[in-house]
Amino acid sequence: MSIKKFALIILGLVFLLGLALIVSHFQFKKYAQQQSEGIMNVPVNQSAPVLANQSIDIAAPIEIVWEVLSKIEEWPNWQDPVTKSEVRGTLEEGVIFIWKADGMRFRSRIHTLQKPVLMGWTGTTFGAQAVHNWQLEDNASNANPRTTVRVEESLQGVFPLLLAKSMSSDLEGGMSEQLEALRETAEAQYGRSS
Repeated sequence: MSIKKFALIILGLVFLLGLALIVSHFQFKKYAQQQSEGIMNVPVNQSAPVLANQSIDIAAPIEIVWEVLSKIEEWPNWQDPVTKSEVRGTLEEGVIFIWKADGMRFRSRIHTLQKPVLMGWTGTTFGAQAVHNWQLEDNASNANPRTTVRVEESLQGVFPLLLAKSMSSDLEGGMSEQLEALRETAEAQYGRSS
């Protein structure tokens, strides 16, 4: 094969990848705009190639768990993979925050914020779009505080479609680590305040 043919094939593949990324982005944007059912303004995409959900019980009042979770700029203090997080404005629905985890940069927008029970955002990075939703439930009994935290996330786009199996495994593992870190941080903070 000549170098010219090889270059044309590579150029064609780059063009197709770029086109797929653009189409994927606009499909996600349309999906997010069409959602309005349920308790979240944007529910996870049940048809996404990567989907995970988990829960954990935390021995701390819901207000403390909410405080730890919703202080986005402090995520690097308790989530090892997160190295940077910056909220661009007041924490409210519609605000954008930029964060970096595992060397990747994410641009996210809060779509649901109902203190102290619901927090959700959509996010994008190269070749992938996410919907990430948190739900907190106060399950305290007598003098024993307990908060149940449920988290769910869907990933769609070119890379989640191509790498669904490995990305699903990574998402499940990361979600478990994140919930455990949230539990440890909230329980330690509650221990200091009581």
